[in-house]
Amino acid sequence: MSTSENRGEWHAERVAHSVLGKIREIDEDARVQSVTPSALFSKDGGTVLRVTPRNASGVRICQLVRNTWPLTTATCVECSLSGNTIVQVFVPGHGELKRNAQSLVEEMNYVVRILGKLIQVSALALVVVITLAVVTHTDARHKV
Repeated sequence: MSTSENRGEWHAERVAHSVLGKIREIDEDARVQSVTPSALFSKDGGTVLRVTPRNASGVRICQLVRNTWPLTTATCVECSLSGNTIVQVFVPGHGELKRNAQSLVEEMNYVVRILGKLIQVSALALVVVITLAVVTHTDARHKV
């Protein structure tokens, strides 16, 4: 087994342990069905974790995972044979996580720039309104 495969398995094990620990906060009987460290899912060695919930809904678990790790993908899959729900969590490899995080930062920077422009326009509008109020009030006093 190569060093990169060992690293992939180590990463997958850590991911599984961390995700399952969080899931067990709301479903202590949840079970890992499989952990797959594989380049099949990501060129950077992503990990797919499949968990079978016991006491919590799959939707609730997916939401928990998404809220805790926003760069992951969590989906609920209903097994047509057994009728059981399986929560599938995809955690990208390090390179893909970094690219996803950079993309989120770029999106946030765009939002911040837009909000900054809105604040500037609002401040300018406020100055104009105050100036008009002062001028109008001053004109009204002088006419009396």
